Amino acid sequence: MTVKKIGTIDLTHPLWWTDYNNTPSVSAEAQSTISGGVIVWEQAIATNAKNITLSSKESGWQTIAVKDAIKALAAASLGTTTTITTTADEVISVRFRHEQSGGAVSFERVYDTKLFDYYTCNIYLARV
Repeated sequence: MTVKKIGTIDLTHPLWWTDYNNTPSVSAEAQSTISGGVIVWEQAIATNAKNITLSSKESGWQTIAVKDAIKALAAASLGTTTTITTTADEVISVRFRHEQSGGAVSFERVYDTKLFDYYTCNIYLARV
């Protein structure tokens, strides 16, 4: 699955949704009883609460303007939600995962030259 838009930002090239087919996991909590037994609560983590990772891979390079717009959107997103639009025109509400180690977004210049301003990226979101 690929994503063509984040909020109102049209991406230069679609980004790959790398964890699209991940299955929901199970959350478990255990509590000891007075007699030494254990009570366990298990529940499936809802599909709509799953993490979303968008990645350039080898073909989703973004211009410097798109990079700057995404970084500004992420910086202004604390406590808010935004949307992503897939190439199949599905609109999904998300938030930036600022709790992600290394931050909610990362960019790396494709070539280290001022004549070529394209970047690969990883964007960490959570469905809300």
